[in-house]
Amino acid sequence: MLKKIYHWTLKKAEHPKAPLYVMGLSFIESIFFPIPVDPALVVIGAAKPKKAIYWCLLAAAFSVLGAAVAYFIGLFFWDSISPFFFEHFISQEKFNTTTEVFNKYAFASMFIAGFTPIPFKVFTLAAGASKLNFITFIAGSALSRALRFGIIGIFFYFLGEKAKDIIEKHFNAITWIVGLLLVGGVIAYKMFSH
Repeated sequence: MLKKIYHWTLKKAEHPKAPLYVMGLSFIESIFFPIPVDPALVVIGAAKPKKAIYWCLLAAAFSVLGAAVAYFIGLFFWDSISPFFFEHFISQEKFNTTTEVFNKYAFASMFIAGFTPIPFKVFTLAAGASKLNFITFIAGSALSRALRFGIIGIFFYFLGEKAKDIIEKHFNAITWIVGLLLVGGVIAYKMFSH
C-alpha cells in the first residue's frame, strides 16, 4: 500500500499543477499522511530547477499550516484519537517519554522532528496533546521545514538535474547528520552554559 502511495505521489509531482499537489501533500503529511514530501519536491525540482526554491518554501509553509492543525487536533481531541495513535504510530510509553523531552527542550525537539526523517506527524499531534507552547512549536516547525525543504530547492536551483541523484542517494544521511550535530550542539550548550 505504501509503495502505491509513493508512486502516486511521484506521478502527481510530474503533473502541470504539481505545486498544488505539493501544497496539499505538505499539509496532510504533517497531520497523518505516511509518505514524506521530499520525493515530490525532488521530481518538481528536476523538472523546473529555477522554480525549485519557490516551490520548496511553499511546501514548507503548507507543512507548518498542517502542523498547526495537527497541534490543535492533539490539543482538543487527544482523548478521542489517542487509542488509534498508540496503535498505529507510537506506543504510550514512548509517547510519555516524548512529552517529557518536549517539556525540557521544546524548540530543539520540534526542530529535530521537522528536519530529520523522524515522522513529523507524530510530533505535531504529540505537541498539542502535551500542551507545548504554541509559539515555540511553530518557530521550531517553521525553521526546520524551511531548512529541510530549502536544501532541496537550493540544490536544484544551482545544480539542476544533477542534484536529483545526490539527494535521492544521500538525503536521509544528510538530515540525520545535521540533526545529530544539532542535538550535540544543544547538549554542549546546556553543559557549558551553567
